[in-house]
Amino acid sequence: MGEVQDFKSVRISNSYGEDIPFQSRVLAYWPDRSVRWLGVHLESTLPPGQGAGYFVDYGPNIRGLDFASSLKVTENDQAIIVNTGSLEAVLSKRSFYLFDRVSVDRNANGTFESSEEMTSKAQFTLSFHGKEFRTDLDSKTYKIEVEEKGSQRVVIKASGWYQSEDGKRENQAIVRYYFYQGKNYVKLSHTLIYTAYPANEQFAAYKLARLPENEPIEAFGLRIPYQFSEKRDEQVFLGLSQRNPFGMALGDKLELYQQDYDIATLRRDGGLINPENNPENAYAGWFSLSNEEQGIAVSLRYFRENFPKAFKVDRTKGMVQVDLWPQEAGPLDLSTTEKAVGPDAYGRGSAFGLAKTHDLLIYFHKGKAAEANALNVAGSFMKPLIIRSNPYWMDATGALGRLFPSDPKYATAERILDRLFDWADRQPKNFKWYGMLNFGDTLTWWRNDDGEGGTKYTELGWHPTGRWGWYNCEGVGVHTGALLQFARTGIWKYFEVGESMAKHIMDVDTIHYDTVKERNLRNMINERYSQVGSMHRHNGDHWGDRSDEASHTSVVGILLYYYLSGNERALDVAKEVGEFFLKEPFGYVDRPDLAPNRAMANTLWGDVLLYQATWEERYKAAADKIVKIFLKGQQPDGSFLENYNLLTKTWSGEKHELYMSGYAVGALMSYHELTQDEEVKETLLKLVRYLAPTEYSGPAILHGIAYAYLITRDPFFIFMAETNLNKILMNQQLSSDPLVDGLIYPKQIYHRPMTFLSTVPYVFGALEEHFSQQEQHQGKGGGR
Repeated sequence: MGEVQDFKSVRISNSYGEDIPFQSRVLAYWPDRSVRWLGVHLESTLPPGQGAGYFVDYGPNIRGLDFASSLKVTENDQAIIVNTGSLEAVLSKRSFYLFDRVSVDRNANGTFESSEEMTSKAQFTLSFHGKEFRTDLDSKTYKIEVEEKGSQRVVIKASGWYQSEDGKRENQAIVRYYFYQGKNYVKLSHTLIYTAYPANEQFAAYKLARLPENEPIEAFGLRIPYQFSEKRDEQVFLGLSQRNPFGMALGDKLELYQQDYDIATLRRDGGLINPENNPENAYAGWFSLSNEEQGIAVSLRYFRENFPKAFKVDRTKGMVQVDLWPQEAGPLDLSTTEKAVGPDAYGRGSAFGLAKTHDLLIYFHKGKAAEANALNVAGSFMKPLIIRSNPYWMDATGALGRLFPSDPKYATAERILDRLFDWADRQPKNFKWYGMLNFGDTLTWWRNDDGEGGTKYTELGWHPTGRWGWYNCEGVGVHTGALLQFARTGIWKYFEVGESMAKHIMDVDTIHYDTVKERNLRNMINERYSQVGSMHRHNGDHWGDRSDEASHTSVVGILLYYYLSGNERALDVAKEVGEFFLKEPFGYVDRPDLAPNRAMANTLWGDVLLYQATWEERYKAAADKIVKIFLKGQQPDGSFLENYNLLTKTWSGEKHELYMSGYAVGALMSYHELTQDEEVKETLLKLVRYLAPTEYSGPAILHGIAYAYLITRDPFFIFMAETNLNKILMNQQLSSDPLVDGLIYPKQIYHRPMTFLSTVPYVFGALEEHFSQQEQHQGKGGGR
């Protein structure tokens, strides 16, 4: 099915035909074990978005080159040692330190001498219950492994618990280290998983139970011991978002505290340095500390957006500190609040197993910051740099289906998508939906009532209460459409938004630890509210609503993000979701017999995608089982009823178009694309024919209409595609109001970008095929 059978038979060159050193790994295979997605790492000399790019050569006569490299990894019983050529990092196998030791070859003699040590026994720390917890105290569960090793980079994964001196363990850490050939910097991806108990005094069933007290985290971050100069000649530079870096002498203590998105304070030896807060003085999220001999720079991506944060340098303690949640911010309270309760929302959810990932760069260097280019290194990390595939090549491979690139011939339709995306991107910026737990999510609906015919608000607003709060992963999520647009266009804004949304859903909206089971709370709390891999329904609290069934759990966008970025954490989370799907989470806790068809469709869709990502047969077997239920349940007119009874094996309820268009169509398409099953094909075609003429669901299933044409060549589907595309055009809002402009239909709700950004892009491939077929027909003397 694919053209690359051996990923080693690949070479990369620049526009001059020169071979470029690179490192590759297979992200996914086609069924015949040829490569479907190949992750590539290389050191680029091209400015972003400039130059002719890079070219991939492959084939049976192409052999990859073995590039010389200074990057080496050695292991013994005590440690993993990474030598980049200029930096040596020792990672202990016995104690989960941030670094056991880091040295820089300052005299360039090829050895790492004791005088060249930059730090030792650097720690991950957490404050909890008034005590200090550290990962290096966990010797029982700590694991470390080399995940990837090559000539260009090394990836190492470490995991364990935060533990106190008295042996108590609370909360987990997962850290990935990225080392690069010839480089003195280390990228870190740090994930905290909350394993303590978050109070829930909102759900009626919990009010009479004797549950644990609320357990907030008080602080967590990194501590890096550092050797300061006896000359006291250290200079500090702080990155600013809209101005050149701000430099000054260190003094004894320096503290930068980002309290809110727009509020930050900088103190040196207790004195306030910057009394004014304005956009020009906003801190970018990196600092550099250096003297004549050596220096260290630390960058924390999305520093302001993920407030509160703090950088601290203490000469008296010989310490550099990065607070991912500073003590000054007060406790990180993850309890379920009154915002979780509202119409059709009862506060059933809790922040069980919530996670948060931060990406950092730590640069150890010799000499002053300017001599080591530290300011550019630190600042450039703030925006991720990725390789994008040529959209025409991606379409030709079919790796994402028939996803035709953005093209001027469809300029009107392309503007629809661009303006709709801009609406979705504009609201978080205008309303400043920032903060460590909010960044990457959006509120759901701008309104003046509760949507249920009850409460009327005195003014229009987002009103984040009950089920109309944070959007979480409704449907396939807005991130899916944003990432599809990036794949089609290569335009950076789509990736930037898609990534931040995907990461939020992967961390905050997904459960990563079964608190109910591990804390022996099953007699008081149903364990189905604490299942690893499940996601919470949209709610006033990110975690405040139900997660017992799969109607709001989707892996579509997470796997898409993995394929486009190679982010290892995305695959980890996708597999967690896969384990949840394999439990067949169809029914509700209070109605275990009643399964909403969208919960089954989400699971079917996810099983297929995870089968294609892993080729584990258990996913295929699970998908086969679910698809049989759908085949038997289709109504004579092609529709599906809202619910399936797991006990009586019968269907009931209304013909819920939203569930059919947003879930069943995509799930059946995915299964048919995998299997080419004829019965599934006919079921899908009947469903598409039922929905295509409808007022809202027709435009919402343009992906299904396009796919139906591609597998039948029936011109009826082209007619429906053009009709529904025109409906979208006619219903796009043109307005000077930023809350309205660009929306499809007047209702100001995130369902619109979630739906249309993930479905409309597929219509262009069908239109291209149809036009091509017409041209061929006319070329043979056809036509009127």
